[in-house]
Amino acid sequence: CELIVFPKTYLNFSSYISYEKPFVLSGRVSVKEDAPKQIICEKIEFIDDYYNLQSLFIKVKSLEDDEFKKALNILNKNKGTSPVFVYCESTKKTLKADKYNCLISDDLMFHLKQVLGKNNVAKK
Repeated sequence: CELIVFPKTYLNFSSYISYEKPFVLSGRVSVKEDAPKQIICEKIEFIDDYYNLQSLFIKVKSLEDDEFKKALNILNKNKGTSPVFVYCESTKKTLKADKYNCLISDDLMFHLKQVLGKNNVAKK
C-alpha cells in the first residue's frame, strides 16, 4: 500500500507535517489491477482537531428553563465526542451532560450563544 500526497495538498497542509504532533490523514483508496493499493491523501489534521478534543461549557439559570431545553435540542443536532458541562445558577452546581456529547463548531457556538447569551457559552 502506498500513500500519495499531491503537491497542492502538501502545500495546503504542510504546516501540520512540520510539527512533532500526531496527525490524521483523510483521503480515498485507489485500487488498480496491476498496481499496489494507494491511499490518495486529501486532508491532513492534527489529531486533537480531528477528534475535536475540547469541552463545551454552558451556563443556565435553571435546568427547567426553556432556553436550556432549546440548547439541548441544538446539542442533539450536533452529536460528537466533546463533553458538555452545564453550570446551573439556581443550584450552583456543574453537571456533565453525558447524553449530549457534541461536535464543537462555529455554527454550534453561534446557535447556542443566540439562545443562552454570548457570555454563557464557552469551549476549552
